[in-house]
Amino acid sequence: MIKPMTKAEYQALNKLSDEELDYIIDESWNWHNSAGEIQTERYIDETKWMYDYSAGEPGFIRQSKGGLLSNADGIRIVTNELPVKIKQYFRTKFSKKIGVREVKEKWRNILEAAIYDIKQLDYIPKDELHIIIYKFHLKAQYADPDNFATVLITDILRDTYLLKDDTYHDVIQVTCGIYDDKHQGTEIIILPITELIIHPKLFTDMTMGKQMYNDAALYNGIIDSP
Repeated sequence: MIKPMTKAEYQALNKLSDEELDYIIDESWNWHNSAGEIQTERYIDETKWMYDYSAGEPGFIRQSKGGLLSNADGIRIVTNELPVKIKQYFRTKFSKKIGVREVKEKWRNILEAAIYDIKQLDYIPKDELHIIIYKFHLKAQYADPDNFATVLITDILRDTYLLKDDTYHDVIQVTCGIYDDKHQGTEIIILPITELIIHPKLFTDMTMGKQMYNDAALYNGIIDSP
């Protein structure tokens, strides 16, 4: 249906008017969004059966793990999954946009095991402003981490005991990425703001990827076999 562009076709684009180029951009956008929408809806449909079980029950399929940070009063959640990209929520010509509710329920199921793990560790969050770091492990050398729809995950965390709320009085959100040719997925770090005041180097270490290897046992156990 879509083939790689040839040099001759690229040269032909240079001869088109701005109106003709706008038309090509609009139509290619529809192709891109429709493909992403279909792919996401297909995944949601194929994994609905997982919602029949809860963490700790026989038959539950673990898709994430959670644990405590070794050098700060905070937590880490890791999963092999990546959130839906924001572009996939734009409307396309022949269907409705992807249901936010369906995607949110999918992620609620993904994070359920990690939340269960953290509860078992008796973690109690402090009553103060928290930092949430979304760090995406990507096999692509160059990617835009802000393309992922993290708002849905923050909503789910707010619905648990880990966040009091998700207003600007309660949460500072950071989105970053790291090249990882062995693992692809999402790493979520949550810690109170006082930890960054006490340990100012923590933020750089966490966002640049150094800190996660301090918890080698936790990290390797999460992504390799969620």
